[in-house]
Amino acid sequence: MKNLVEVVFRNSVIYNFSEIGFVRKISKPLLFFLFFILLFPVMTGLADADVIYFDDITTGDFEAVPLEYCGFNWGTNEFGVVSDNAYSSYHYNNTYGSPSGEYAAFNDRGKENLIVTSISGNNFVFNGAYFSGWAQEDQCFEFTATSITVYGYRDEVLVGTVSMDLSNSQYDWLKADMDGINKLQFVSSGNNKFWIMDDFTFNENIPADAIAPEIAVTYPTSGATYETNVSTLDISGTASDNVGVISVTWFSSGSGNGTAIGTKNWSISNIELVEGNNIITIWAKDAAGNENGATLKVTYTPPQPTPVISDLTVASDATCVVVDGLDNGSKAYVDSGSTYSNLPNVLKNATYIRTSINDKTSTTKPFISFTVNKNVSVCFAYDDRIDPKPSWLPVRTDTGTDLLIGNEVMSIYAKFVRAGKEVKLGGNEGDINSNMYTVIIVER
Repeated sequence: MKNLVEVVFRNSVIYNFSEIGFVRKISKPLLFFLFFILLFPVMTGLADADVIYFDDITTGDFEAVPLEYCGFNWGTNEFGVVSDNAYSSYHYNNTYGSPSGEYAAFNDRGKENLIVTSISGNNFVFNGAYFSGWAQEDQCFEFTATSITVYGYRDEVLVGTVSMDLSNSQYDWLKADMDGINKLQFVSSGNNKFWIMDDFTFNENIPADAIAPEIAVTYPTSGATYETNVSTLDISGTASDNVGVISVTWFSSGSGNGTAIGTKNWSISNIELVEGNNIITIWAKDAAGNENGATLKVTYTPPQPTPVISDLTVASDATCVVVDGLDNGSKAYVDSGSTYSNLPNVLKNATYIRTSINDKTSTTKPFISFTVNKNVSVCFAYDDRIDPKPSWLPVRTDTGTDLLIGNEVMSIYAKFVRAGKEVKLGGNEGDINSNMYTVIIVER
């Protein structure tokens, strides 16, 4: 028996058919159609599909399916056809026939792996087909395929997979519903294992959509760059496509990614910016997977914090400076190594004016002036050894606390000043042995 099967299956004749082939619509007699609609409503989508019956190919059994047939490339000597008469004779003696009632296709020479592609390269929908294992006397024998797996690809990317165990006493429908594919791969249970297929059902070829969407940024600018001192960004724009945009997504080099709200008119809110350059790319995608992007370069410069004081003037040859972060060990004067110590906690991390030790005998009025930009307490560290105290010093606001500059005790005086007010201070009015006063500003 094995030799007979090998002779029949391995000597199939290939005929060169140039005609497109024979495709019949799935429409059946009215009674069957009504039965089909009533009992199988989930499959009514097949009513507009095309079915390949393989009934017009052969003038004899075991001929090859032409290379180009019914809009598909079936490979050279990959598929053959067999009639129901041959399947019930030729020593096979099977009692069941093909669904179409005449011919069915089979994997020539029992090949394990076969490929079918769209000739045009356009996408199609493979709805499914009827399959059976090649049987003998309605039984499985050594050349019978026991299973079939069908893979659907779009541009070599796997889209879907369906499998079924094959009967050896009837044809069974393999439902695939693979949408938007242009290549099928049929893999059987092994090499030299035969299966039969009929009623190859598909939707009309649909030209592949190769046109990418258009996308543009319209806010906060339609240009390629944008500068801001705000740490978050709202951005919006438009997108269009010949079929339709299904999603708009974004990516920021500084803060991550996400999906925009809307497609035709899209918007993105509160994109977090990092200091410096942020490259924001927005992508529009259509159902065919075509994508197009627009890029906006956003430069973020954080706003400079409002200084506690400004407009500092000093009636001195020395240049006084404003310093943040007062702490024990901080330098007290611009021209001396003396440092602060024994600081009360309330003064730590405050802003202070680093004065000149050589201005300790100054008497000019005003000697130091500045504007406060926030509500603050202006504190004066004044040498305890100087007596009497100058008239400008608010002696009634002595806090009762001291600090040290070098080894000298400095009493702390304080007064509240509202934002926007100018502060004017007189000279130190000390002697050559005294310390110059310093000014410490504490935010309220």
